[in-house]
Amino acid sequence: MKNTAWRLVHPVYALGKASREHVFADGRFHYAGDQIIYAWETAELASLAVAELTGGITPRVMLREKLIFPDDAQLNVLTSRRFILRVGAQDTLRHMRQRNILSLWIPSELYASQRLVVIDPLHKAFDQILVGDSRFLVCRDQKLAQAES
Repeated sequence: MKNTAWRLVHPVYALGKASREHVFADGRFHYAGDQIIYAWETAELASLAVAELTGGITPRVMLREKLIFPDDAQLNVLTSRRFILRVGAQDTLRHMRQRNILSLWIPSELYASQRLVVIDPLHKAFDQILVGDSRFLVCRDQKLAQAES
């Protein structure tokens, strides 16, 4: 298993800050109020997923982070979609905490050969995740671009 994943987020959610943020609505793998971080196995999949999740509406500046996970198969677990269906998608984070899992690598629905990575920021090994590359990306607003031409 690769031990790297990518995030594409608003700069306010840089990895160090994200660990203390709560999500405000239920999501695919969490309940409102949970602390959770999502990443993807490749930068391309992260971009595609963010575009789909936001409906193409992105902030002017995004932060792309390459996350490097500790090399420990007990902390970083590969799983299947079938497992997620059995556990119950929104109970995934609770399941991770019961089994002391830092990151759960799930086949992506966008591209089956790559994985979505669900990360528990409350895990005791969370601080062992390193940011190997962090870059600001300027996102060009299509409406603004049309108005300028």
